[in-house]
Amino acid sequence: MGEEAIQYERGMTFEKVWAAFDRMRADDEFRAREFERKMQESDQAFERSRQEFDRKMQESKEADERRAQEFDRKMQESREAFELSRQKSEREMQELRLSMRETDRQLRLSMRETDRQMKESAKRLDKQLGRLGNRIGELVEELLVPDTLAKFNAMGYTFTKICPNVTIKNKDGKELAEIDFMLENGDYVLVGEVKLQPNAYDVKDHVERMKKIRVHSDERNDKRKLIGAVAGALFPEDVKKYAQAAGFFVITAAGEDVNIEMPPVGWEPRTDWIL
Repeated sequence: MGEEAIQYERGMTFEKVWAAFDRMRADDEFRAREFERKMQESDQAFERSRQEFDRKMQESKEADERRAQEFDRKMQESREAFELSRQKSEREMQELRLSMRETDRQLRLSMRETDRQMKESAKRLDKQLGRLGNRIGELVEELLVPDTLAKFNAMGYTFTKICPNVTIKNKDGKELAEIDFMLENGDYVLVGEVKLQPNAYDVKDHVERMKKIRVHSDERNDKRKLIGAVAGALFPEDVKKYAQAAGFFVITAAGEDVNIEMPPVGWEPRTDWIL
């Protein structure tokens, strides 16, 4: 390999080297001219593209200006139409206010007289409703309470005492609770609330009543178990379930008889009435 390289080098002449160099220079000049030509073509293409872009931008700008002018024209027309409509509405409102003032004046005069008459009628009606409500409550209690003791005794409670319309007071004589009826024996006290048509609020009120009675009984060292019942002549089904869920017996009217509603399986009356 070494001898061949030496012989190759020795075989090269100045003319051959110069010719090779001259060919390389010619190639470089050709490539330079070709590069310059392509750059010119690229510049020309770019300039054409730029001019086309400028043309389209100018067209778009002119179109936007036309649209803006049209929009301004329509907005001006709309403002003018709105102003005319506003002025018309204002005139009509002014006329309406004047008319309403007169109507209001006449109405106030009429209402004063009507209010006076209604107050007098309401007073009379309140008295009548109060008497009627008391009478209905008395009728419901008369219907439900008397047979209740026997019904509970048939369930094994052996109550020996029934007390209607009991008022519970504290040591200072302040009223704590009103009880429609109570059933008592040596182990249990049943507190009954009677309504014509009980609702969920009546049940909640009775829960609070039971808590107050429990505190009062503990203060008097009465340790008997306290159970509750809600009775009604007209008893909605959902209120029955709500009352039983609160731990109360549900008592309903069945014709001329009294019925203690069958509670769910496993149900026990509530006895832990704690504030």
